[in-house]
Amino acid sequence: MKMVCSIAGGIVTLVALTVLNSATFLFFYQPQTPKCLKK
Repeated sequence: MKMVCSIAGGIVTLVALTVLNSATFLFFYQPQTPKCLKK
């Protein structure tokens, strides 16, 4: 069970980091993005 929990925790951490990176990327590069590309 400990193995499964650690794997799940690692996946959650990876997802959280990916979401944070995506949010940061979008936040900083939004001004350069043309309005027509936004949906």
